[in-house]
Amino acid sequence: MAGFVFIKQHDAMQCGAACLVMLCHFYGKKYSLQQISKSLESSKGGVSMYDISELP
Repeated sequence: MAGFVFIKQHDAMQCGAACLVMLCHFYGKKYSLQQISKSLESSKGGVSMYDISELP
């Protein structure tokens, strides 16, 4: 898919952060996986859509 950047997650709990970084890149916002992961408080189950929606 042209213009789509693949971000590989480092562990199973980073799926939400990796997805969010890929969406940001697609829409022209450049964030690293580390930046987004720091902003999200993930648990053993990862992050929820609510957690993502509460990002500043």
